[in-house]
Amino acid sequence: MKKKKYLAIGGACVVLTLGAFFSTQNKGKSDDNQNISKAAGAVTNVENTTSEGAAGSSNNGEATTEKSEGGDGSGDINNPESKDIATPNKKLTKYEKYKETLKGMGVVDLGDSDVEALYVHETMDKKSKTVGYLPHGGKMKILEKLDDNNWYKIKSGKIKGFVRSKYVLTGKKMKEAIVYNKDVIAHVEGENVGILGKANRDSTVVAIGYKEADYPIEAFSDNRKYAYVERTATITGWIPISKIKIQVTCPKAMDKEEFKEYQREYSEKEKKELESYLSISLQPTGNSLLDSIIKLVSHNESGNFKSARNPITGGEKTITVGAWQWYGENAHNILRQICNANRDKAAEIIESAFAGRRGRDKAEKLYEDILGSKNWVNEKRLFSNEELIAVKGLLGSDQGVKVQSSKIQSDIQAKVTVAIRTYNLSNDALVAYFCDLFWQNPAQARAVVDECIDHFGGARGFSRARNGLRYLHRKALNNHTFGRFTRRREYTYSYCQRLDEN
Repeated sequence: MKKKKYLAIGGACVVLTLGAFFSTQNKGKSDDNQNISKAAGAVTNVENTTSEGAAGSSNNGEATTEKSEGGDGSGDINNPESKDIATPNKKLTKYEKYKETLKGMGVVDLGDSDVEALYVHETMDKKSKTVGYLPHGGKMKILEKLDDNNWYKIKSGKIKGFVRSKYVLTGKKMKEAIVYNKDVIAHVEGENVGILGKANRDSTVVAIGYKEADYPIEAFSDNRKYAYVERTATITGWIPISKIKIQVTCPKAMDKEEFKEYQREYSEKEKKELESYLSISLQPTGNSLLDSIIKLVSHNESGNFKSARNPITGGEKTITVGAWQWYGENAHNILRQICNANRDKAAEIIESAFAGRRGRDKAEKLYEDILGSKNWVNEKRLFSNEELIAVKGLLGSDQGVKVQSSKIQSDIQAKVTVAIRTYNLSNDALVAYFCDLFWQNPAQARAVVDECIDHFGGARGFSRARNGLRYLHRKALNNHTFGRFTRRREYTYSYCQRLDEN
């Protein structure tokens, strides 16, 4: 289980590039019929001139720059010999300017901690005065590594000070985190621009990128000429980098009053995005208790249907995907089921994510890996940018949403069955609270509920007790596992109180 940290607008991603199985021919029509001619013309003009990006011919989107180790294709910001860093006396491309902004940058990752922010201290002492607050995903410039690298001297916005290094991501993990957090933004400059199905000049325009609009960037093409953007929860595609300004929008350090205001604004934004996610993604089952528990756990997990990322925390070895952040073999099983639901469509979706002479071979390999039986955790299977785009396409497709929705319902139904049949709980609020605990840690959930049943002299007494929910909540907060998630516990308690009143 991964704690809610990376919030994304939920919903299904419609893969709009169509074609035959592993065919290189692109077909399809724009979803913006009134503006399509203008956008297509703009794309043609872009490709008839030199695009911003790596030097050399585009070769229809084929990579001209080798990927750095790790397969993310983004170079190493801490390595002056990185292929993505401009040489002296050479004018920087837009992509290279973006890479320059990442040099020496760190990003806050609070992991599974319930800490609201990373404190910026006046000195290298946790007890020293707090001079600033960096929220999860906040950025900083690392000025110096100190005390055997346990502390960083940093500057963020107008605030300077010292932070604990264990809460800071750097290098490759930092770059992956800011993309996952949707803090790398494509700002469309000039006129409207065509969003393409593939990263090459001959691809079909599938949507319009509107002038002055901002779209999260999910990846860059190997030749650094295109950015893969999310226009809406259901529309994604490639935009020429020459037509955008690349921005990094991570929050900076704040003083106490600024941080309180940021929390209020973020909470409201989070609530609206979650409501949008639930309305798009989840359909009622006809069972009111089951529906209520699904909404509860969805809130607490707050993934999105087309979410996919490589490891970020130290304990992770491979990919995490989907609406409820399935990891490892659970992630593999979800993707395998999606492919098996419609193999031809799955192959088409995967093929559309790859370009260049080796694109078909890469697509076939990913397709075979998904259908295969290798253990991705044991293999420490990492995914390239192109592979992540393909995986997101599968997850956000119609069959991907159906598979995930079915998995969500079956997982919760199994937990409800344990609550009712194994523990004989007859109170909806207790069942819901138990299911959220069980989702996080089954063994500890059983231990907590066993203790509650003993306290009230049996399941019947527990279910009928006026203070049963309050007692369960208190025991969960005192538990060494569940007590680390106080915000999740408090939200779950409040939610279940409303169930208890109905």
